[in-house]
Amino acid sequence: MYAISPLKWPGFNVAFLFSLGLTLLLTLGAVLYGKRRPLGQPMSWGQSMVASVYVFATMFLAYGVVPHQWLTHVGNEKKWRADKILLGPGGIFKPKVLGGSFPFTINYLQVGDIVVYSSFVSAT
Repeated sequence: MYAISPLKWPGFNVAFLFSLGLTLLLTLGAVLYGKRRPLGQPMSWGQSMVASVYVFATMFLAYGVVPHQWLTHVGNEKKWRADKILLGPGGIFKPKVLGGSFPFTINYLQVGDIVVYSSFVSAT
């Protein structure tokens, strides 16, 4: 038998993984449809409405649901809090206040926020 159950592992969050996977599938679907559609062909009013709902749903997932689920995951399951200081491998991020050489203190709550911010910046 397994010593670790994959369904109880702290990195397994159904809501986050499902929303991320759905966002990637919807984005891939839009790209594949865009490559198949002939250039310069006008869209009907109905096609435009369906496309706008599709894009809205994809962006709602990408900019609203996925970041929320990530922050919920790292806050609740991974226990990334403001009192948990990031030291890094070999203590390279150990702050001067704690006897290290890094000029400022970084905690795990800030790391979770940086991941969300980076996803916003890289998507634009």
